[in-house]
Amino acid sequence: MSANHECEAEDVVAGLMVTLYLDLIRPMCPQHSELALRELMQRHAQPIAAHMVSAGITAAVQLFNETGGPA
Repeated sequence: MSANHECEAEDVVAGLMVTLYLDLIRPMCPQHSELALRELMQRHAQPIAAHMVSAGITAAVQLFNETGGPA
């Protein structure tokens, strides 16, 4: 993995669609059609991805600190 790699917005959106799986989001946002959800995902893809990374790092730190490090 290259540290200087930059993802294109389309790549971020495609990754979020796969990761979040639209069918899992749809029941949580019944006021939006599938098309509207896709448009919202496209519009907010980068902040969503940033929150996912941040949450993942926080979870990893908590888990690693709770277990006391490597076995």
